[in-house]
Amino acid sequence: MGTGVSEMELIQDVVGVMEELNYVHQKLIDMEQLKTEALIQNNTSELVEYIHQQTKLARNVDTLEQKRQQFVEKWLAANNLVYQHLSLVDLIKMIPHHEAKQELSRLGEQLQTRMDELRNLNQSNQQLIEQSLSYINFTLRLAMNDPNDHLTYGRSKQPERTGSAQRGFFDSKA
Repeated sequence: MGTGVSEMELIQDVVGVMEELNYVHQKLIDMEQLKTEALIQNNTSELVEYIHQQTKLARNVDTLEQKRQQFVEKWLAANNLVYQHLSLVDLIKMIPHHEAKQELSRLGEQLQTRMDELRNLNQSNQQLIEQSLSYINFTLRLAMNDPNDHLTYGRSKQPERTGSAQRGFFDSKA
């Protein structure tokens, strides 16, 4: 291996990036929970701030994922292996070091659990947003109805009578 980086150092780099990915995903979960509270409280300014922070964290995830792929590619090259889109499970099978296998397995399971939790929170928040939009649409439709339309206890829209036709039963001439 002419790169000056040992195989174990590359695996430790992958482990380090996986730890960082887990940390950032936990931050995304925390942010998603804060978004839930902001949605429930109808606090749009906080919601916008949380979305902004989540965007930064998502960019961080992309960067970390690229680093992880680079370390895996270097490890594969150092071992004269060529793979397209190598999964974590496949990588773990190839690694000869038992401790590294266990650590990567643990981190992979932890990351999958966090991604599932994040997906569930995101779906819940999406439902809250849809409910809120439905309520807003309902309210707007009510507000846009003709204010002269009386839904209850209003005057009927019968044409007004003029002259002698307006007289009631007791107003007849003798």
